[in-house]
Amino acid sequence: MYKIDKVSEKNILLGFWIYILSDCILFSVLFAVYVLLSKNTIRYNMCLVNIETLILLLSSFIIGIVFLKFKKKQIVFNLFIVLLLGVLFVILEMKELINLINNGFTPKTSSFISAYLTLIGTHCIHIVVGIYWGICLLLNILFKGLTIKNKTSLLCLSIFWHFLHIIWVCIYTIVYLIGVL
Repeated sequence: MYKIDKVSEKNILLGFWIYILSDCILFSVLFAVYVLLSKNTIRYNMCLVNIETLILLLSSFIIGIVFLKFKKKQIVFNLFIVLLLGVLFVILEMKELINLINNGFTPKTSSFISAYLTLIGTHCIHIVVGIYWGICLLLNILFKGLTIKNKTSLLCLSIFWHFLHIIWVCIYTIVYLIGVL
């Protein structure tokens, strides 16, 4: 059985923040490439993008509530809702990407489209990883309870989830809002 103490918990959190910083660098590079190639424009379905944004912001709010009342039933329920919202976001995002590809916007079309698809796809993959992590954590909490390891993992998942929403706000602003101008 894996045991975790306060020192190990701090080391895990430090390591996780270092991971978040490396992800920040990854997304910074993807944004830089996108902005450099953004002379072209695509007509986006802003209604769908706005719904996706509301879904992610709601899920970010709900995962934040988890830490207000740290009881097992509430955590399980809130985490389940967050995961459902994450799945809904991925479904809508995939619908948007498939629609673009069906309209002839493929990576072969231009470097701009390739940069767009890479940026959006990377974010979507991170959401899928967060959903997988959340499912594993949810099962762990259901079967093992609120151990220190699960609380630390929940904190890391919350940080990761909020980070992805910050990235989405940047995508929403740079890609969709500025792209419409």
